[in-house]
Amino acid sequence: RFIDQTLEDHMQSVREAITLCRAARNEAGIRIRQPLERAVVISSRQQSQKAIQAFTHLIIEEVNVRNVEFGENLSQFMQKRAQPVFKSLGPQFGSQVNRVAEVIRRLTPEEISTLEKGKEIRIDLGGKMNGKISAENVDIVTEPVEGYIIQSDGDLSVALDISLNQDLVAEGLAREFVNRVQHMRKEAGYDVTDRIQVCYEATTAMHDAIQLKKEYIQQEILAVSIEDHLDKKAHHRDWKIENEKIYIHIERI
Repeated sequence: RFIDQTLEDHMQSVREAITLCRAARNEAGIRIRQPLERAVVISSRQQSQKAIQAFTHLIIEEVNVRNVEFGENLSQFMQKRAQPVFKSLGPQFGSQVNRVAEVIRRLTPEEISTLEKGKEIRIDLGGKMNGKISAENVDIVTEPVEGYIIQSDGDLSVALDISLNQDLVAEGLAREFVNRVQHMRKEAGYDVTDRIQVCYEATTAMHDAIQLKKEYIQQEILAVSIEDHLDKKAHHRDWKIENEKIYIHIERI
């Protein structure tokens, strides 16, 4: 049979990007139904980047991100942080070692760069106390900037934006709500085309999410109405969604 090798190669790059995004989600402990704002793909291979650009819709769908963007350098998502080396600080600063350690933890990127160049930094401990630290007094670690998880495989890296705003949280809860209602539809033996009426009682966060995403929810579950009140005349269940309690009643129309 005919095999389009170019297409195969493109899809392999897309699959690798999806795998890295999923690994980043797992590391962050964020469920797949919680949408995220963006995933930034960085690749030194132009062919891989073009392939992923052509199929960003697949990544958006599979990984549940709103946007896929492309970066030129992974360093823009990384930061350096200094940690104190007590073994060398102790003899040098004695009883002031803990105060020095705190100063080291707050070193700026510029100060860290100075130490990496082999130069000393003068530090102020308050009052008339001061001293100097050098590269041997610190361990410099590189880590993702706050709000990102980085996953890499060879020349392909993904920086996943894991920061959540109110709209993202609401959409995540709404998707979970849809999932529970669809489960209840199946449980009740309703046909996939049956229209339903939904009533619920929920915590404030869950209620606000449902109201904010009401139009989306109604389309997904074929609901003619979603009402915020109790009704136990038909199929009903209690659920817990991301620590938010909710009671749901559905009835075929």
